[in-house]
Amino acid sequence: YKATLSHGEYRVEIVAAGFGHTEVWRFYLGDGDARILDFGVPLGNWHFVASMRVEGNITDETGKPISDATVTMMGVHTPNVAETWVSTQVRTDAKGNFSIGTINVGDYVLIVSKPNYIPTATAFRLNNGENKKQNLELKIAPKFEFLPKKK
Repeated sequence: YKATLSHGEYRVEIVAAGFGHTEVWRFYLGDGDARILDFGVPLGNWHFVASMRVEGNITDETGKPISDATVTMMGVHTPNVAETWVSTQVRTDAKGNFSIGTINVGDYVLIVSKPNYIPTATAFRLNNGENKKQNLELKIAPKFEFLPKKK
């Protein structure tokens, strides 16, 4: 394919039935640039990557489930590996449960936060087809008190 584009930053994505998915983030064109973007598209899913999932429960110090907490899963950053720049966020349900899926094997960090609680995190590895349980506890943040006004 050939395209004539003005200068700027582009994201190029190739998706076709029966083929894998390929994308290039942050492809830059300057004024007057004539560049070739050459990349391959894998033929189907021949490498048999099974989906992986992290599930768990978020509680407070007393064991009470924390609803509506933000759970962020991100890959441990590896330079020049685009998959490690992506994060996924979900919210816990009324019982403090969450579930996040991925198809990328690797090392991850799970960060949990909610207003009035001290954020917490844990690191782990996901292997092909693995389902991992990660339960975390949030501690209540100390009350913030304003200094009295000067008279």
